[in-house]
Amino acid sequence: MLRSKQGFLTPPVIREKIVELYLEGISFADIAKRVGVTKSTAYNICKNFTSTSDTEHDTGGPQQCPKLNDNVLQHIELYNNTKPSIYLRQIRRNVIAENVCTIDTVPCLSTIHCAITKYLEMS
Repeated sequence: MLRSKQGFLTPPVIREKIVELYLEGISFADIAKRVGVTKSTAYNICKNFTSTSDTEHDTGGPQQCPKLNDNVLQHIELYNNTKPSIYLRQIRRNVIAENVCTIDTVPCLSTIHCAITKYLEMS
């Protein structure tokens, strides 16, 4: 039996089959066994379907963080260009020290890392 791996999107054909079985009244456990996904995957796809009437995958995953605005991105880029070996924690301290962000609005370390690698396309 083919199993979906954690973190991978379930193919649209399988998503549609899950919803089809759900609409027939099949339990999540039986759907999971028939289709080859976990029970929680079947549940989450059906929950998404009932709230949106759509079998497409949830748009979860990386999204623009509200704390990561253009001004913060510019400062992160400046710090990284000035000192490429700078630590993420130091970038975080710098944006607070220079009043780019407050303690409440400063991005977390993973968001800063994402900004450097994905948005600024740096390593």
